[in-house]
Amino acid sequence: MPGATEGVKEKARCGTLEVFEDRVRKNGRTIALKVVVFPATGQDKAADPLFYIPGGPGSSATEDAPYVVREFAKIREHRDLVFVDQRGTGGSNPLNCDFFKPSDLQSYLGDYFPLEDVRKCRQQLEPKANLKSYTTAIAMDDFDDVRAALGYNQINLIGGSYGTRAVQVYLKLHQDHVRAVVLHGVSPTNQFMPRDFPQHTERALKGVMAECAVDESCRAAFPNLPAEATVVLERLIRGPVEVELKRQKSGENIRVSLSRDLVAEAIRYMLYQPGAASRIPLFLHLAAQGNFTPLAEAAIAYRQQIVATGSNGMY
Repeated sequence: MPGATEGVKEKARCGTLEVFEDRVRKNGRTIALKVVVFPATGQDKAADPLFYIPGGPGSSATEDAPYVVREFAKIREHRDLVFVDQRGTGGSNPLNCDFFKPSDLQSYLGDYFPLEDVRKCRQQLEPKANLKSYTTAIAMDDFDDVRAALGYNQINLIGGSYGTRAVQVYLKLHQDHVRAVVLHGVSPTNQFMPRDFPQHTERALKGVMAECAVDESCRAAFPNLPAEATVVLERLIRGPVEVELKRQKSGENIRVSLSRDLVAEAIRYMLYQPGAASRIPLFLHLAAQGNFTPLAEAAIAYRQQIVATGSNGMY
């Protein structure tokens, strides 16, 4: 499979582990958990590997593996890197549903998960999965089965976003087998998502604007940023704006309707990474002048690259 060097394939240990979907009764349907192990590259190998748990829930650990392996090359010198597709994701009986139409850009700019589509998704998935059996605690018991099957006594875990939540649950259930954990973008197990997203997004946005105000070049370019942010949001409260976009492949111009919700969502996703966050002052400045194209392009891109990927039924 793809390895640590881009364009170069390398050997990894790939396989599956069969677990019961109903872990309590231990009968009926089984799930083949997809597992990929990238062996340590150095001579001084530690006995405890690093297990990677992605966000979502819905992302596939094994699909992320080639990128994570490159990022964790130094860790891999001493430790195996282990990737397990959580039940309901990737290659482990994925709970996949499509909520968007690639040919219709406007379909990406509606409700996050339209209720009628969610109902159809449930009906589509129920014949292949008991949806009550795809919770985090059950999945972390799966992970411990994988740990035992691979012969590891203790493991290290790293999780991002939802993955931090999963790591905390594994730690609670199987602490004797944990050496260390790394939490990136912590989601406590008592956090009610997405209830707190608006408050957290506003706090982060204010942080970006405060950083701009104390940076000489940013302050010179955008001296009225808080006021411009207010102008943009007040304009969108009155209703959606029409934006003309150009399709990259065909060059065709197409008009879409951009709502306040989608602008807020785009800004929230931009706040995930420093590079994207650094463009927020420019995007708000342009929007305050009536140019909503960058925000519309960002909203569609994040819907396509984040919301429309992974196993949405699992989410």
